[in-house]
Amino acid sequence: MNVPKDYLFRSHLREALTLIELLVSISVIGTLIGLLLPAVQVVRGQSHKISCQSNQKQLGLAAQHWESQFGSFPKGSSTHPRNSNALHRSWLIDLLPFIEQSNLAAVVEPILVAEVDTSKDIRGIEKNLLIKLFLCPSNSQTQTKDGAVNHYLGVSGLQLRDELGVLGINFAVKTAEITDGLTNTLLIMERPVGPETLCYAWYTPAYNCYSTSAQMGIFNYPNHMNGGTFFGPSPYKKWDPTHIGSGYGPWSYHSGGSNFALADGSVRFIRYSAGSILPAMATRAGGETFDMP
Repeated sequence: MNVPKDYLFRSHLREALTLIELLVSISVIGTLIGLLLPAVQVVRGQSHKISCQSNQKQLGLAAQHWESQFGSFPKGSSTHPRNSNALHRSWLIDLLPFIEQSNLAAVVEPILVAEVDTSKDIRGIEKNLLIKLFLCPSNSQTQTKDGAVNHYLGVSGLQLRDELGVLGINFAVKTAEITDGLTNTLLIMERPVGPETLCYAWYTPAYNCYSTSAQMGIFNYPNHMNGGTFFGPSPYKKWDPTHIGSGYGPWSYHSGGSNFALADGSVRFIRYSAGSILPAMATRAGGETFDMP
């Protein structure tokens, strides 16, 4: 049998794809990517939520260690005893030695206790103040014009100054004063950088703003007046730019709710649909009853 000389050569050649085959292949690949992308986003979102819970867990345990050593939880924030112009002090500074940040505490503390306006001094070291533990990975904004930010705020009660919660202004709460129970009382809530870019530096609150970076009530923003207009408390929901009061209370970029650390050091994810229990959980001695979801 006669075999053509180029038979073996031609038999090993791979035919090129036609235009139709190429378009079909691209379409199939695009469909697969479209099917896989939502799943990847869900996994990434779940990973961010777990990391955020871990951050709050560490902060909650640090607050527990502070309480064990000093007999009370740290003050949510404190004003300077002699100079009203000096920067106020955040509860997170107290926790620095308990989260392996003693060196940073040694730098920040002398600046905040100085009897001068320290804003320029603190801004001179802001580039070194970014602490990963204070940041939820679902929120990419880590700096504002006020400096390195904080996504986790102490719960002061229902409102910023009502002194009903655990981490308020100029007062420290003992465990025995939390008669509602440590497992039923909020300690830390999640609040990303949202409707404004001021007052988010973790080391000092700023009471001249409508929000603070140290602690908040769960129904913050009750007294914001704009031309005499009362906007009411912020709802428990993801920031909605169409709602003027939205974004100042607890919320997150997680799907469906946000994380909260309780006074016993545990962390719970509370869905927006279950937000009706937050008022009872925000007070330390209100005697309220509720069913934990």
